[in-house]
Amino acid sequence: MIIKKNKNRTFISVNLSDDERESLNIRINKFNILDFAKSKTKIRVINTNNYHLAIAFLGSVLDSKLDILKKELGFIVNNFKPFECKITGLGAFPDLKSARLIFLKIESPELQELAKQIRKVVIRNGFKLDHDFKPHITIVRFKDLIELNNLDEINAIFKVDAFFLMQSVLTAAGPVYSKLEKFGI
Repeated sequence: MIIKKNKNRTFISVNLSDDERESLNIRINKFNILDFAKSKTKIRVINTNNYHLAIAFLGSVLDSKLDILKKELGFIVNNFKPFECKITGLGAFPDLKSARLIFLKIESPELQELAKQIRKVVIRNGFKLDHDFKPHITIVRFKDLIELNNLDEINAIFKVDAFFLMQSVLTAAGPVYSKLEKFGI
């Protein structure tokens, strides 16, 4: 008999409120860059419901390991105070000359500190993190690398009053995210 162990494809993120996502979506849909990109390659504009600021991608994780992680992440909340993050413009990865995606640049010393604490807990629990924390929200992905000359300007502020343990289920239509646990107010 085979016993299937439940695993979840998970990550930890800060999520925007419905109002913040909608406000950004209206502004993003006005970008000239989207029309330009559509003329060069197939693009996938990220669904606003999936806007998030990933702090740590954990991969496929056993439910039992998630239970321990949830408990330890809960301790971070004891010193957690809401703060604001600034969207300071757009960026392209890896760069403007060979863009694979466009993202919103995020600045916040409080976010950096929160991410540092979360990532310490994650590493202490045996997870490997594949890159340094670079705060951003992906808004567009390109099938092919394209060259961009410039990016439209965008500036905004959003409030952070919680972070989330999220599940990601991959589908043909793109990933579907759901909240497993909320940490914060």
